[in-house]
Parts: sequence; C-alpha cells; structure tokens
Amino acid sequence: MATYIMLTKLDPQAVSEPASVAKLNQAVEEHVRRECPGVTWVANYAALGPFDYVDIFETSNEEEAAKVSLLVRSHGHATVETWLATPWDRFADIARALSGPEAETARPAEDVYARVSLKGPTAD
Repeated sequence: MATYIMLTKLDPQAVSEPASVAKLNQAVEEHVRRECPGVTWVANYAALGPFDYVDIFETSNEEEAAKVSLLVRSHGHATVETWLATPWDRFADIARALSGPEAETARPAEDVYARVSLKGPTAD
C-alpha cells in the first residue's frame, strides 16, 4: 500500500460557525468511506499554518488517492494538495541503488536524516 499525505484548506464560506466543522468532517468521511473502501486512514490532524488539516492515508493505487482528493474538494468545500510519501528506509534503499556498486560498502542510512525521527534523535 502506498502512503499519501493530504493537506486541506477549508474555503472560508464552508463553515458558518466553528461547531459546524465536525459536521462537515463527518459528511466528508462518510462519502470517502462509501466511495473508497480500499483507503485506510493512518492519521488526521488539525493544523496551524497555511493548511487547516493534515491527513495521512494508505491505498493500493493512485486512482483511489485521486478519488479521496476529489471527494474532499467537492464535499468539503476545500483546496487540497495530495502527496505520495515514501518511507525513509525505502527512499534510502532507492538512493543507494542509484549510487552504484560503491554504495553497497557504505554504511546504510548513516546521515543526520536517518538518525533523527519524529520521536527525536537516536543514540549513536
């Protein structure tokens, strides 16, 4: 399954009062659940910044991801950006494979990005 990150910005006219945000979210969730049964939600966050929400979901193909994006745009009255996310370990494997045979002897993923996770730095 591929992982997608979706950033959502509500249209200012989408909700008339703060309490209606939950109702709008529930309606959008129902549409996505019905139209995209192969989607697994990983995380949902309200965000401070240029986007109102950050959602992380998994699905087996980009067509399902596009459906999610379209449903959120139309039913959620929002602007949406949806990104394909590659797990760091997989990305590092791809990078090593592109580096040629000399990369095979290099210490795997021993740079600052590999040692720092969302949970914080790891011990050396």
